[in-house]
Amino acid sequence: MKKLVACIVVFGTLMVYLSSCEKDDLCADGTLTTPSLVIAFYDANNRTQLKSVTGLQYFAEGRIDTLSPGTVNRIRVPLKTDLNNTKWGFIFNEVFSGSTVPNLDYLDFSYVTSEEYISRACGYRSIFHLDPSVPGDLNPLITDGDATRWIQEVEVMTTEITDEFETAEDDENDVHIKIYF
Repeated sequence: MKKLVACIVVFGTLMVYLSSCEKDDLCADGTLTTPSLVIAFYDANNRTQLKSVTGLQYFAEGRIDTLSPGTVNRIRVPLKTDLNNTKWGFIFNEVFSGSTVPNLDYLDFSYVTSEEYISRACGYRSIFHLDPSVPGDLNPLITDGDATRWIQEVEVMTTEITDEFETAEDDENDVHIKIYF
């Protein structure tokens, strides 16, 4: 009899435990998260033409790791959620007479953040707004890391960074920042 009561108690406890889970106890795949900044590279002479950056490398200031996606025309970079600015270094490995010459430029993004509640399981996500108190042509601020700038111009497509674009299509509507070089 004691074994039967013990089995019923264990079974009852297990049933209560399993039935207490709700669907929002797990953060589902595909749930919007804190977005990355989507940057596309364009030809400065033909502003509608995407242009690949050969041997691109980039890094966040203060970090020792460098990302090296190779030759790309679009990248995603995260912004810091605990600060109001993030400075990224972009290295374009130009080829002159058979030798590679790295050219470093920095983009300094100033922004304010707000949080958006997703669910109990997922918590909050940060939304970024490029700082409206900084004049438009200075946010992001382009600075040169060496003798010459390879980034000629930056065009901000949207000041609110909210969407994590799902596709890698070459759609200019899925871009936050355009870099012309």
